[in-house]
Amino acid sequence: MATFSFRGWRIAFSEFPPRNSRRRYAPPLVVVHGLLLSQRLYWPLAKDLAAKGHRVITVDLLGHGDSDRPQDPSLYSISCFSEQLGALLDHLDLAEAALFGTSMGANVSLTYTVHNQERVRALVAEMPVLEGALVGGATLLTPVLLGLKYGGFAFDAASLGLRTVPRRLLPHYVDALLVALRDHPSERAVVLHGLFFGALGPTAAERATVEVPTLVIGHRFDPLHPFGDAKRLADELPNGRLIEACTPLELRLAPARLTGEVNAFLKGAWSSPQQRPAPLPTP
Repeated sequence: MATFSFRGWRIAFSEFPPRNSRRRYAPPLVVVHGLLLSQRLYWPLAKDLAAKGHRVITVDLLGHGDSDRPQDPSLYSISCFSEQLGALLDHLDLAEAALFGTSMGANVSLTYTVHNQERVRALVAEMPVLEGALVGGATLLTPVLLGLKYGGFAFDAASLGLRTVPRRLLPHYVDALLVALRDHPSERAVVLHGLFFGALGPTAAERATVEVPTLVIGHRFDPLHPFGDAKRLADELPNGRLIEACTPLELRLAPARLTGEVNAFLKGAWSSPQQRPAPLPTP
């Protein structure tokens, strides 16, 4: 795992070079995690795609995983996360890359793409959170934020108890999902608070300008990631395509079908140069 600096704060990332590739240049893919998760959740996917010839980079945005946790909510807005993603590309000297984002990470990747289409070869948006998720998101996340801010001893005790469990004893996905619960409640609260700074993603008008090839992955029966949002995004984008996952965990527990779709999509995008419009100005 390596790090780079963003506004004086440390951001962690990992690289998975392509295995058994005869190509001099391996197409880069940057993977962006969901809210309160970490890059560790995506390491099995990264290894699978690296085995298929991609150079995969996973990252922990500020406030997540192994990156720093400043107590400034403005650093946790979608627009600031997008800046952190751009800073990673600059640090790695990547003039162009494909992006893969889940949930909040999908919104971050989409936001970056809207304003930097010339640097994004392809986009995979898994479970994007758009207008259809407003009610479900507010219903689910507001009580969590209030509990973290005012829960006091109960949350502190749970966090401390989880930190005593040796991580090497836990299955990979269990350990990755428990990362956020090990943090101090105030560290989780400030990240949730930060999401209220600015928009949660690009507007419909901004999304319609994205000509980057985009694969949208959605699933049903989840109020925080409604299937209608995934379908709406795929329909809005001139080069969007939708595939339906059986469950939110399909890409983690039975990934062969979706990983094959993602691999074929990325290789197709890299094989055909795209003519892009000028990027929108960053607000």
